[in-house]
Amino acid sequence: MDLDWNAGSLKNLLAFRISRALDEDSEGLEFSQAWGQVFEGGRIKYGNRDQKSASVFEYITRQTQNRPRDYVRYLQICAELAIEKNKGKANPDIVKLSSKGFSNYLRTEMEDEIHGAIPEIKLILNLFTKSRKQTMWPNEFKELYFKEVKSGNIPKRDPQFILEMLFMFSVIGNAPRQSSHFIFRYNNKESRLNMNERICIHRGLFRALQIL
Repeated sequence: MDLDWNAGSLKNLLAFRISRALDEDSEGLEFSQAWGQVFEGGRIKYGNRDQKSASVFEYITRQTQNRPRDYVRYLQICAELAIEKNKGKANPDIVKLSSKGFSNYLRTEMEDEIHGAIPEIKLILNLFTKSRKQTMWPNEFKELYFKEVKSGNIPKRDPQFILEMLFMFSVIGNAPRQSSHFIFRYNNKESRLNMNERICIHRGLFRALQIL
């Protein structure tokens, strides 16, 4: 069963989880109160030369697939790092540093979920590490794939099937030319892979794939 989560429902869930972590008898704090118990204020810079910025919640959301377990894991990593640095709360620097640990978690999650359909999924994901590209054309992926097949490193399959599976699990999305946003299935269950557009790697996987 697919559950649809939006910013409001995710914030309510996180507020409840944080409230109960602070006090098991708590009836629940408002999101801003609960969030403030874990994170310091401030914005996180990112992008080319840190020209963009986002709130802590927005930054974490960009790394996830909008699943509660993604947020919980990110918060756990932030908490572990804050404790390691003797901080009472996670500041923006800690949140940014935690993206690497979260990226490794997300890659493991994706590999576990896709393994049943593509047993060599780890090798497939390594193709993106070799390319070092955040976006590419489907034919570029096919060239990389067949090069590895020819070398005997990967068993031969239909690359169209592989791309479809990667899209289904939101490892990749589409990057339309006329738009500044990316299309991922976790945001729209009705979306389908468009082979006439560039494909893009989910931002949460960048560090695990050594693209950043």
